[in-house]
Amino acid sequence: MEQPDEIFCENESNYSVDIDLLTDKPIIFRGLVDAWPSISTVSQISELQKNLMYYYSGEPITAYKIHSTENCQVSYNKELTGFNFTSTSLSLSALFELILSKASKSDSYYMGSTLLDRWFPRWTEDNPAPFKNKSNVMSCVWLGNRTNVPAHFDFPNNLVCVVAGKRRFTLFPPEQIKNLYVGPLDFTPAGQPISLVDAENPDFKKYPRYRNALKHAMTIELETGDAMYIPSLWWHQVTSLDDFNMLVNYWWRETPMYMGNPMDALKMSALSINHLPKHEKEAWFSMFREWVFSEDDVRAHIPKTTLGNFYRVEPRNAQEIKIDLIKRLNR
Repeated sequence: MEQPDEIFCENESNYSVDIDLLTDKPIIFRGLVDAWPSISTVSQISELQKNLMYYYSGEPITAYKIHSTENCQVSYNKELTGFNFTSTSLSLSALFELILSKASKSDSYYMGSTLLDRWFPRWTEDNPAPFKNKSNVMSCVWLGNRTNVPAHFDFPNNLVCVVAGKRRFTLFPPEQIKNLYVGPLDFTPAGQPISLVDAENPDFKKYPRYRNALKHAMTIELETGDAMYIPSLWWHQVTSLDDFNMLVNYWWRETPMYMGNPMDALKMSALSINHLPKHEKEAWFSMFREWVFSEDDVRAHIPKTTLGNFYRVEPRNAQEIKIDLIKRLNR
């Protein structure tokens, strides 16, 4: 598969991404956040540690430990009855001690998806988001040594920015879900379903269709200061390649929060439709295609005064739909 487009920003310290113009394809931004003050400290980990401690709120952090026998991969145990990592609550300084200790040469430690505004207030004042005029953006920080996170997707769009170290991303378009051997939907390491395949060491005997996924994959390495846009629902495997790595990412969605998460609808549909006879499934497929996925205005023949909640996109109507669903589900 073709590699993503690349935009080189090294000589443009004021470059700002217009995220409203981003499409459904990944884009690499080389040197996008080179001007961040925190970027300039990464040559010495101790300096970056001081930099982060300056912004740190002091609130305990959740960190994870992966044993060396697990190939640094965040995943399940062999029986899929639990996970192959343990979690603990500790301070930022204690986490740095673990990451920089001898133990980290055999085990992996990382802090994932930690809200910048809560744990590192004022960090964004000195390291501003590389885009403008976008509200409802959630920013998080990821910190650790060598780790390997299997392919997963995010419902929001994602802009990842490398602050320290190097990371390798393996991206798959959404339609490759059939070749990724996704694990359980409601029992996941971090909230999102993950692929059971280790992209760094794939077992093609156990997961033969993964070869087809690789034909459509994009493999990208991001250096310190680089960034990449990952569209909603694109699967991405992330491998941290250095002994110390830090990444900041920004998530945003194209629809208001009151519309809910489509994953909720997917789970409800699985409960209601999965076990129906084939001919009934096909009938429901036609109705979903017409009422949910159609590009046409399927309400054009209905007077506006009688549209009802189903066709209205407003907070009040969305709340009424949710209340009605809760009543029905509790019967």
